[in-house]
Amino acid sequence: MFFTLFHTFNLFSIYAVWRRHLTVYRATWLSNFLPPMTEPIFYLFGFGLGLNPIIGKVIYLGHEIEYLKFIAPGMVGVAVLLQSFFEAAYGSFIRLQYQKTWQAILTTPIGYTNLFFGELCWAATKGIIAGCVTSFVIIISGFAALKDLLLFIPLIFISSFMFAALGLLVIGLINKIDEINLPVFLLVIPMSVMAGTYYPRSNLPDAIERIVSFLPLSALVDILRFNIAPHSNWCFELLEIIAWVILLTFLAWSSIHRKLFKKLLFFG
Repeated sequence: MFFTLFHTFNLFSIYAVWRRHLTVYRATWLSNFLPPMTEPIFYLFGFGLGLNPIIGKVIYLGHEIEYLKFIAPGMVGVAVLLQSFFEAAYGSFIRLQYQKTWQAILTTPIGYTNLFFGELCWAATKGIIAGCVTSFVIIISGFAALKDLLLFIPLIFISSFMFAALGLLVIGLINKIDEINLPVFLLVIPMSVMAGTYYPRSNLPDAIERIVSFLPLSALVDILRFNIAPHSNWCFELLEIIAWVILLTFLAWSSIHRKLFKKLLFFG
């Protein structure tokens, strides 16, 4: 299986798929970019400015932090999660199931592995854009320092691939677009709310905290806050994110491969 995964790996073919999606996106970028981008920014100002006078400061990993500065890195993580996941889950599913873009590309010299990684890179690109835009907003607003970009950008990059792979795994496991609602409402939304984005996870009951701490967004928001709340677990959390990227990518590749070629063989 691993041999098949990398046997036909070709960067130019991956770029061709990515460029195809970019060309389509450029034609409708305003309507596709603004609505999802505003969500984490509205959360930032809505919850941050609304609750900051009430909460003031929170205790996080032994550090006393102003609530606005606490919530800001969490919104970067949420922006990356939502953009990467939804582009992979909905966008790729539509291209696979309804538009038959995957099937059309497979009639060209571009093989499945390069098609898959082209989709993965495109979904991750949407997450990278969202994370960077949200980062600039919080820096311009004074909720984070300019030097924080040195920490944010590498984390945004790698976590975008993690959540994009999660979205692709979903489309490998479902058959109807309505079924995407299950992982959205049972995993993505609870993770975006409970992974330490709006409040410290230590506020949760111990059993729930242990479960939530295992979710990929939890490790991400902890490292994003490293400059305001240094902690010794950052190396382990980074390795956890890398492990999630590898695991989710492989599971997504194999599940879509099985689903796609089973259909092609059936109709062939």
